[in-house]
Amino acid sequence: LDKAEMSYKRAIELSPNDEGLYYNLAHFYGRIGKKDEAINVYKKAIEIKPGYSEAYNSLCCLYSDRKMYDEAISMCRKAIAYGDYGRPHYSLGLVYRKKGMLEEAMKEFKRVIEINLTSPDLLIYPDYGYMQDKINLIIDTNIELGTIYGLKGEYGEAIKIYEKALVIDPKNSKINSAIGWIFRLQGKIEDAYAKLNKALEFDPKNITALINLSIIYGMKGQNKKAKELLEKVLTINPDNEDAKYFLKRIKEMGY
Repeated sequence: LDKAEMSYKRAIELSPNDEGLYYNLAHFYGRIGKKDEAINVYKKAIEIKPGYSEAYNSLCCLYSDRKMYDEAISMCRKAIAYGDYGRPHYSLGLVYRKKGMLEEAMKEFKRVIEINLTSPDLLIYPDYGYMQDKINLIIDTNIELGTIYGLKGEYGEAIKIYEKALVIDPKNSKINSAIGWIFRLQGKIEDAYAKLNKALEFDPKNITALINLSIIYGMKGQNKKAKELLEKVLTINPDNEDAKYFLKRIKEMGY
């Protein structure tokens, strides 16, 4: 990691006015958990290129992670002002959802779908990596839309949205997990059990699927299995608050 950081900084020394080099360094800092450094370097990139939409979007995500939602919204709106493409609308939708502003979130997610399904970029950039990024964004956006419908209790609409995404990628663990979540909310326990296990076939470390499956086991009275799954979640992410909460409840029951 030190060598990678030194390489980025050396490149900046050679080209100190290249905003892209600062962006890459900031992205590197974000990936290794140096959030303060990432924020500062993204701001430096914006100083060089005031209309740097991608940098504003990255700042939105970092502020959102810190629950600084007003700052995140401000950054997302600037990102959109300088480049009305899908990603900052998606980021803004996530912020609105976290704040409980579901209608505003839905509006942003629908805008993502609209942009990506009509964008000429799909024809201009035929390379697989670029296309796959757009496909992944459409899938993630559909998952978020389905989640909002689920939170509103509109389970049928949620399933319709998820099934659209499933057509694009039938082996997507997140989509199968989301459908399992809706089945659980509907009380369709066996259907939920099947879908959540399917999600874990595709990604054994899908935390959301593991937690929902642990709840299913709890509903079936199989608390030892529920406990095992929650403990597995905490080996993947020791800070997961949902897993901590449910595991505490199970232990209080004597398991």
